[in-house]
Amino acid sequence: MAVDDSGLVVRGSSNDVSRTLPGVESRRMIVYCAAIMSSTAPLSSGSFPIPRTRLFGRETEREAARDVLLEDAAALLTLTGPGGVGKTRLALAVAEKVERGFPDGAAFVQLAAVCERDHVPGAIASVLGVRGHPERTTSQSIASALRGRRFLLILDNMEHLAGEGIGTIVQELLDQCPQLTILVTSREPLRLTLEQRYVTQPLGSSAPGIH
Repeated sequence: MAVDDSGLVVRGSSNDVSRTLPGVESRRMIVYCAAIMSSTAPLSSGSFPIPRTRLFGRETEREAARDVLLEDAAALLTLTGPGGVGKTRLALAVAEKVERGFPDGAAFVQLAAVCERDHVPGAIASVLGVRGHPERTTSQSIASALRGRRFLLILDNMEHLAGEGIGTIVQELLDQCPQLTILVTSREPLRLTLEQRYVTQPLGSSAPGIH
């Protein structure tokens, strides 16, 4: 194991970190930074959880979100919609579609089990392998690790944190990391100035599209 100057832990094998996410098959996820943080190597699709089902009937939404992230270079896209509609599945499909547009990598952070706003930076740092620093907050350490990198950060299941001021953390990361792109899934939007929203409708409904 090695550590770079940004405080990023570079792990040596896919067995270093294993996580089980609700709604996906249990498997070891490759979140070690040799895969997701290299400035030269593209992200392996193994860095994302494997969905239980194939994407079905969401091709239009996937392409629309892809255009927002790559063609429009949006800094923040939130996939909203009711619970169980398939926001996480769509986010994974979008991430797989756009990952080559982020040469410095991508990371998927599951926040369903995070109960308090102040624990969110720790969850992100854990996935990225960012070490704590005695003279920095966790958010500052994350920003230091991501600054200057063309990176995609996926924050899944944020709705229960919306009333906790979670938008402040997201805004600070975007302010300090101009090349960072964040893809969020949440029942409620974050209501930030930079935010673009896509309302994920139940299959068979007419989707209102990007806002």
